[in-house]
Amino acid sequence: MVIKETGILRTASGDGEFVEMIKEAGGENITRCYQCGTCVGSCPGGMSTPYRTRKVIQKALMGRKEEVLESREIWYCTTCFTCYERCPRGVDPTEVIIAIRNVAVKEGIVPENFKKSARNLLATPQVTSCP
Repeated sequence: MVIKETGILRTASGDGEFVEMIKEAGGENITRCYQCGTCVGSCPGGMSTPYRTRKVIQKALMGRKEEVLESREIWYCTTCFTCYERCPRGVDPTEVIIAIRNVAVKEGIVPENFKKSARNLLATPQVTSCP
């Protein structure tokens, strides 16, 4: 069974609340995406990794919460904002990916290498003024 909602197809087995979680975390334009692929075609990270912005957003829109949050792909985005500049619908794909990461962090799903980087950043003394 497929449910049509605001022009987006979602499977009945998907988590309908996942899109709302993403919106609340800062990805409010996710439902504007109509899967044109401009984000993927302009993504410099996608040229050297299996990262495909469009597929991540598509799975999120289908409510496949666990699959998206447990995917390493959401951490491949370098936040260069190239997709943001080129998206014809103003989806702000980078902001959507950051929102998905925020949901993942709230759910306790963070790759160990990112945890180590965060620990190192927090342990580094902050420079308060220039010499």
